[in-house]
Amino acid sequence: MGLYVVGAGDGTITEHMLEHAEYYRQEEEHQRDLADKGSDIQGSENARLDYIANDLVPFLDMHCELSKKEAAALSESMTIHDRAAGQPSEADAPRIAYLDSVVSYVWQCRKVLNTTGLEGLPEAPAPFADTANIPAAPDPGEKPSVMEKIRAAQKEPKPPSKPKPEREKKPQGPEL
Repeated sequence: MGLYVVGAGDGTITEHMLEHAEYYRQEEEHQRDLADKGSDIQGSENARLDYIANDLVPFLDMHCELSKKEAAALSESMTIHDRAAGQPSEADAPRIAYLDSVVSYVWQCRKVLNTTGLEGLPEAPAPFADTANIPAAPDPGEKPSVMEKIRAAQKEPKPPSKPKPEREKKPQGPEL
């Protein structure tokens, strides 16, 4: 799959995996090389690349999105508890209950995600809409997910690729 250095500013690991899979799935020379090895090899390799792009990357992206939601809910809950010196008021109770439901939702999603994949995920709790003086947390759905960003970038026209330089073939046999 190649070298990917986390934190090098080249996007996320899932973006890299998706780009890799889609590049090799569409790259003509790679497909010719696979076809020369046989249709079974080509079919198997293309099925692997399709799995990475269509199943593995969305699975990993969903885990990342769930982790963000859980972290935001836990952080806000801790802030409420810290602000109230461990004794939140009754006015805080609805917000804390909502945050607890978000954490519970994340755990339910992880269980389903790890057993059956993206199908059958539970419904997310409704956004908190208490009219008390408790400010609502920003909806984590406001920002596009990594997958939405990737899909949008894929729809943009790509510059033509540069032809690869011909490799010099080395003669076979013993060197003199």
